Amino acid sequence: MDLAPLTPLYERPGPWASAYLDTSFADEATLSRRELKGRQISEELAAQGADEETCRAVRRAIGSYAYGQTPGRAVFAAHGEVVFEPVLALPPPDESSAVWGPLPHVAPLPELTPDEPDTLVVGSTGPAPTSHSVRPPAAAPRARSRAATRPPPTGPSATSS
Repeated sequence: MDLAPLTPLYERPGPWASAYLDTSFADEATLSRRELKGRQISEELAAQGADEETCRAVRRAIGSYAYGQTPGRAVFAAHGEVVFEPVLALPPPDESSAVWGPLPHVAPLPELTPDEPDTLVVGSTGPAPTSHSVRPPAAAPRARSRAATRPPPTGPSATSS
């Protein structure tokens, strides 16, 4: 993941409003849903202690997003100004989330941003340098319940038919 776009998030003092939003759908209710989502996220941030100017900036940003064209958006704001608004490659696990804190909440970004190589290998096997990206194998799906994470039964009762 290219971390350069995150630089403005760490060059400014907090506190920060961080919000993640599913924008994958578009239907006849999109306009009212977008307005409702902007208000809901703004109220969540205010309840967590966010200042009014920052809540208003986040709400305006959410109100400007086009739905149905991208899977999701994130918005990071501080001191009444939106600083970073990445497009997400996947919708967030929850339809939306909002966090107010001393630092921007960027932990979900690596899983939600466009696929990029995790490692770039550069070498030379001949007269010119070569490069290729390396991606680790896909992670196994997360277990949905505790039962799914239990080891298989062992012992005499497990082998009898």
